[in-house]
Amino acid sequence: MIVFRFCLTALTAIGAFAATPAAAQVESEEIVVLGDLESAEDLPTQTKPDTNLAQTSRTAASESARFIRCTELPEPDELRTILDTPVNRIAGQRALHRFIRTHSGCYGGLDTVVRPSPWLGVCNPQGAPGAPPKNADQIFVESNLPAEMRSMLSVTGHRSVRMNGDLCRVTFDRGALFELAVEKYGDDITLSRGLTFHPVIRERFETREIPRSESRSPTDREFFYRVACMVQIRPEYGQMMLQTEPGSETETRLRQLLIGYGAPCVGYAEEVVADGSQFRAYVAESVYSWMVAVRGTDSLVP
Repeated sequence: MIVFRFCLTALTAIGAFAATPAAAQVESEEIVVLGDLESAEDLPTQTKPDTNLAQTSRTAASESARFIRCTELPEPDELRTILDTPVNRIAGQRALHRFIRTHSGCYGGLDTVVRPSPWLGVCNPQGAPGAPPKNADQIFVESNLPAEMRSMLSVTGHRSVRMNGDLCRVTFDRGALFELAVEKYGDDITLSRGLTFHPVIRERFETREIPRSESRSPTDREFFYRVACMVQIRPEYGQMMLQTEPGSETETRLRQLLIGYGAPCVGYAEEVVADGSQFRAYVAESVYSWMVAVRGTDSLVP
């Protein structure tokens, strides 16, 4: 069985290819003939939850959503810096750190130790520093970490490090910002396959995202492109997911449909293990990025 594991703590992709939205276009005729599938069992790729991370991820995602509801969005200039600068670049990390510190009263679970910038915008690990991973496959992070974080990390391979904690809160903070930005600035855009497969829009997407994603970690880049590929194939499901209650049956169903119809994006793996909260964060960024391409600008934020 070919299995693809989708969570930022582990990646198992046997026989899968590094999907990009362009790869989805090649498969578009095959995707069309799948038609409307009524049952999750009919989907070519089956989805299973990642039970190792579920509770920790749900808690982090809930805290991030509550934080953004409490603060609302940053000012447009700051928001563009956080969302639109190349991922993992210092300007965006410092902007997110500054926004969190400025609104620390809204930020649940904030470390009592005042961390230097850009700590809160790089990873902001959730879990006890120095604690061993809960699972042998747990936390892999590849990032340009500042020196003060390196004592928390141990090298496990030539391109990965293992974090002695649980997961990065920044994934959920950024996801919540992308969601609210889509709601506030993209409410006039309805994504469709006619748009996401349009050659001009697809070229805009790639022109923006390829350089923007060069500074991502390899795992982060792969996850983003795979989910962006899924959203390209069924953009209506991605947009609908962001309007659902996190953890609801509707959200679960939409995740199954996105992954199932997006089988080409995971190399037609027979099974995808997905952490739902992290997956939603990537969907939010992907929907935002496709909307930027539709609008033909550098940002969704005016």
